[in-house]
Amino acid sequence: MTKKLYKFKTSSPKMGSPKKKKWILVGLALSLAFGLQLYVANSVAGLGEELAQIEIKIEDEKRQNQILKEEMAQFTSISKLEEASLSLGLAKPQNVLYVKVSQETADAGR
Repeated sequence: MTKKLYKFKTSSPKMGSPKKKKWILVGLALSLAFGLQLYVANSVAGLGEELAQIEIKIEDEKRQNQILKEEMAQFTSISKLEEASLSLGLAKPQNVLYVKVSQETADAGR
């Protein structure tokens, strides 16, 4: 009496029932959706970082612009212009003479 210890299948392997196939497809679809969601989340996080850096640069440029406006206001103030004119050797006028110009004279210069 010979007893078979092992059974070998000679036919091709089958996937199983249609219910099992559906679950495998659902699992693959969920895996794909999860992977896609991870990719998109990672991309958005990278863009958020880049946006934050750009916003920081914008704020720095606004501060620098304000500093430059203040410096420009200081350099164009009357007192600074007067100091600069004196250092260049220009004299402060002692008296002011106003000249009345008629309309005919003003038109002749055109």
